[in-house]
Amino acid sequence: MTNYVEYLSWLAGIAAGGITLWQAGLGAIRLWRRKSADAAGSKADIPVPRGDQRQSAGANSTQIHSVTGNITINHMATSALTPAAAPIFPVAVLAVPGKWDQALACAIAQQKIEEADWPSIGIHDTPDHVSVNVYSLIYRDGKEGRVLVYASTPLGNDCHACAPYLSFFEFDKVIGGWDLSTFSIAAVQDGAWGKPPMIAVQLIADARYGVLLKSSDMAQGWGVTTLKIYTKLGDSFDEILELMYEQHDPDGLGWKSELAFRPIAAPFYEIDVRRSGNLMRFLEGPERYQEGVADWGGNIRPSDILRFDGRRYTPEAFIS
Repeated sequence: MTNYVEYLSWLAGIAAGGITLWQAGLGAIRLWRRKSADAAGSKADIPVPRGDQRQSAGANSTQIHSVTGNITINHMATSALTPAAAPIFPVAVLAVPGKWDQALACAIAQQKIEEADWPSIGIHDTPDHVSVNVYSLIYRDGKEGRVLVYASTPLGNDCHACAPYLSFFEFDKVIGGWDLSTFSIAAVQDGAWGKPPMIAVQLIADARYGVLLKSSDMAQGWGVTTLKIYTKLGDSFDEILELMYEQHDPDGLGWKSELAFRPIAAPFYEIDVRRSGNLMRFLEGPERYQEGVADWGGNIRPSDILRFDGRRYTPEAFIS
């Protein structure tokens, strides 16, 4: 009997222990479910930031709403948030802003001439500087240019053989005005009695001009005119042509020349020289002049074609 009672007590203990374990497990499950529900509720209360609020500081960021615009992120990392800074270009200072102003151009040229190192060419007294003329150019590409010529004569330099120094200032028309592209001071010395010769400026290539100087001399009715052409080769003005241009005797008999510059596929244009007159004879002068215009019998050639050989203009062919 006693053993039976003990057996029942043992079963009751086991049952009580099982109930206790079941209750503990059920409580753990209920607690886990409650925490999961609380966590889900907390996430539902957090607002999802907008595109302009997605920053490391979250909704408390001081930068919220401070940025507008679209963002494009790719391998180039371009963004509309920070516009690229505009490039800074130096502003060119034009010599003559706006329309052509000859007085201003002359003032610029005068200043540069006065600042030149005249003693370096043997002129120790201040020369007298005079504006000779301004010449207009239209280049083959349609661009415009102006060449301002100055003559500088040393004081007391007024003899027959006294020639002034010529300076050239080239202005190019650009957007907003005129730019002083290049200048050459005391580039050429030519003339007589302290005065410059007859001057013309002529295109001799698509983007290059030449300075034509004509000098006339007369003695006892005999007259002769010579033509020289200078252009800038490298850093200096060089003579590229010297040609007898005209002759006449005391009775007015003689000949004269006309020049035409013709564009060709070469560095410089060719020069078509045409001569005419009532006495087509070489009258007198140095032999080198005769070679340029006449045959050995003294007969003036009616035409010559001159072409640039890299240094000077020389006859290409004779036309009889």
